[in-house]
Amino acid sequence: MSGKTFFIMAEVADIPAHLQLDKHFGHLSAFKLTCVWRVASRFAKDFAIEFEVALVAVLAGLAHAMGGLVRTSTTFASIEPPFSTLIVTPEADPVWPEVTVRFLTHEFNSSMHQCLEAYLIQKKMEGCKKGQDPSDTSLKNAAELANRLYVDGMVERIATESVRFPFSRSLIDNHVLLTTPAVGLRKAIRQLEPLEKFQLENALSTGTRLVAPDGVRSSGVPAFYWQVSKKDLAPLLKENPWLTGVPFVILETAKPGVPHLDTSLPSLVDLHRRCQKLVGERHAARGMGRCITTDDKTFQPFRNFLEVAQASAFEDPHARFLSPRMIAELGLKFTSVLTVLEKKRQPDTLEVQLGLELAKRLAVRRHRILSAALPSGEVKAAPNLSGLTSRERAMFLRVVERDGLTKTELGRSFNRMSKAERDGILSNLVTRNLVEIREGSVFKAAT
Repeated sequence: MSGKTFFIMAEVADIPAHLQLDKHFGHLSAFKLTCVWRVASRFAKDFAIEFEVALVAVLAGLAHAMGGLVRTSTTFASIEPPFSTLIVTPEADPVWPEVTVRFLTHEFNSSMHQCLEAYLIQKKMEGCKKGQDPSDTSLKNAAELANRLYVDGMVERIATESVRFPFSRSLIDNHVLLTTPAVGLRKAIRQLEPLEKFQLENALSTGTRLVAPDGVRSSGVPAFYWQVSKKDLAPLLKENPWLTGVPFVILETAKPGVPHLDTSLPSLVDLHRRCQKLVGERHAARGMGRCITTDDKTFQPFRNFLEVAQASAFEDPHARFLSPRMIAELGLKFTSVLTVLEKKRQPDTLEVQLGLELAKRLAVRRHRILSAALPSGEVKAAPNLSGLTSRERAMFLRVVERDGLTKTELGRSFNRMSKAERDGILSNLVTRNLVEIREGSVFKAAT
């Protein structure tokens, strides 16, 4: 099945050269050489979903458990594992998508509480005096970890279903997982004010800590793991056209998954064990995750990819969906996750190639799903926030906050902004359907 998918995708003429899949590493069966193959295969079998979907969902869950455990240092960014994922399903409220992040959303708190309880019970049973510890050192270590996690406030902050900026962050790293709101994704976003929507987009697109509206706190760095039904996908994108400019992976299942309730399923037990271990390592790192260095030899495939993409004359009408740099960043995230799972300090060629090829595959998949959901005419007319500079984002934020400023007032609200810079930024924002200029005043474009 995976080989057939590979050849269909690789031979389609509308795929640009830099997204053509490698003949050795571009097919999903290449993951048989990694330990994640067994985990994803079990998950796909237990819940009767496609292997590609299971693979990416498992990688997403493990990446969110890792948080800032590792970072990949490049010339253009410092990249950490968590990535945003949108799951599209035939049914409105499926069971399986929640499973891969279940440890963080439902089990993390109780797991830490059980560690503390077990430790105190053993201490009492062994009749330990004050200052003494039970003989089970592994239990002691787990209890100490649990206690630190409660003290640091990580238990309450590691995941949230809120979509409202700013996001509380733990004291050990910046990452926070955004899960599907109980009221549904469309309704939750619809309840946001225009400024709050822009703040959400800004936080998801930049991948950095942003200062909260009060000017004192800083927000956690969010990455989402959301689910939406297929019938709601097009309305979601039409109501929130800014979402297409956010870097995220999108997956779609063809049929409903099996709604298992048994927590003893091999895939659940395996994922729970791995996530628990990764969260422990993440906390032990205390925000100082180890660094993966991108040397020219091992990471040559990424360099070749970017060179081909930059030299390509291919003009994709939907290029705004994922830029070559976004694809490279996603590939580096996959590579880092695979490296940690294989218990390596630095990735080998296998992890580098698989990470890049999976990112390319998913970029094509995303292009097609979003193109089918949004007709080309609507895409061209939609607001486009993708690729804005920090200065351009700041000006758009000012327009959203204070609609109707004159161009002169807008320019003066920034330190040392020349008339030429102001007009250049406004011209770009108008072209992107973000603002309108009427009678010398600047307004947020109607969406």
